[in-house]
Amino acid sequence: ASLFFNATLDSRLQYHSSINGKNQIIMEGSCPGKRNQADDHQGIKFSAVLDLQIGGEHGVAHNLDAQNFRVENADWAVILLVASSSFAGPFTKPSDSGKNSTSEALTMINTVKSLSYSSLYARHLDDYQRLFHRVSLHLSKSNDSISSSKPTSDRVRSFQT
Repeated sequence: ASLFFNATLDSRLQYHSSINGKNQIIMEGSCPGKRNQADDHQGIKFSAVLDLQIGGEHGVAHNLDAQNFRVENADWAVILLVASSSFAGPFTKPSDSGKNSTSEALTMINTVKSLSYSSLYARHLDDYQRLFHRVSLHLSKSNDSISSSKPTSDRVRSFQT
């Protein structure tokens, strides 16, 4: 079975996109610096790079425009997405940040592309599990005191505060 799909990079914030090489979309934009001024460009700048890799004898990727790819007849596809911002800490005004979010994102995407799938997957697990495995909750000292065969309504009634 062949893959057919469109890949789009879009944002609700002010941005522009461009094609970089054959299979990359670069999005550059800025967040409003003030809540009620939509045309204020002094906010944090951001960049995202979408990198599309496809395989198969007849697989083709077409650039539909500066933010859309169309994949046809591919046997497999890998979509890599990297994002970066000019945020330089809570005590630096966004307009004073010297960070170049686009060059940072391009450097990161090239690093990610050099990793094997298993290495990338392991890094992903390590990254998010540090955030999601920070807290554990134990409601009972013993699992024997709460019978899992009882319906929830009976267990709630027997719970004493």
